[in-house]
Amino acid sequence: MKGQVTFINLIAIAVTLIVYMAILPVINSFIDTTVSDLLLSPNQYTTVLVAMLYLVPFLLLLMIILSGLNMAIPRREGFGGAYP
Repeated sequence: MKGQVTFINLIAIAVTLIVYMAILPVINSFIDTTVSDLLLSPNQYTTVLVAMLYLVPFLLLLMIILSGLNMAIPRREGFGGAYP
């Protein structure tokens, strides 16, 4: 079995990566602003929130890559359908 990535899927992943790279500076500025506001009045969850906020760009990229890999997984015909 071979993967089933079509040309349209490759274009969609490429466009998604371009949009991600374009939006990444905006996301980082929001994260930096939020972190600085959180550090002004810290509580017991501040360090966890800051760590989660800094993980957001990486997790978005990971989701894009995993979506591309999911499109490349070969599918068996006749299995998992609604009809027996």
